[in-house]
Amino acid sequence: MKCSVVVCDNNWVLGTINAANQLETSSIPQFIIHPYFRNVVVPLVTLFLTIYFRVTSRKTEEITRADFLVGVDLCITSLLIFSIGMIDRIRYPLDSLPYVAIQKLLDDGVLSETTVASINSALADQIEVIDEKVYLSWMVLLLMFVYTSVMAFATRKFGWGSDNQPKVLGAIVFPNILGVFILIFSAWWISL
Repeated sequence: MKCSVVVCDNNWVLGTINAANQLETSSIPQFIIHPYFRNVVVPLVTLFLTIYFRVTSRKTEEITRADFLVGVDLCITSLLIFSIGMIDRIRYPLDSLPYVAIQKLLDDGVLSETTVASINSALADQIEVIDEKVYLSWMVLLLMFVYTSVMAFATRKFGWGSDNQPKVLGAIVFPNILGVFILIFSAWWISL
């Protein structure tokens, strides 16, 4: 039996639908398949691992303020996650089961031409909604890029002290909070 991700009562569940149309859940923890885990938790864990390895790979294992300059990195990760989410959203209607199943049922003579036409009309409406979302997503991606650019410029301009050390608020705290915000926003947007 093959496992797949199923949405059941607005919850993501890893499992299979058996012959009796009952959900058999997998023994894998269910939170792992949730989009927020993939798009928020995994990048944050890799960010902390990056900081850890950045410190331990130095000859002196002393932690400096510069090790925590990760706000722009979070924004770049968000741009990447957002871009991948947009590509998935564009590709989904083309790879989705309804098109394949409808064509197979039509070829097998199970469905009539009029039934297929009405199903295709409903799917076309769904694709139109997806198209509008993708168009708006390009605008959001552009705004996220501008946001990241402004944040990087502001960090360079106002985040460094005269001693060439990063300021705690201007280079670390605010950019990191804004980076986490844009990461969560990206995950929220692509999961809509």
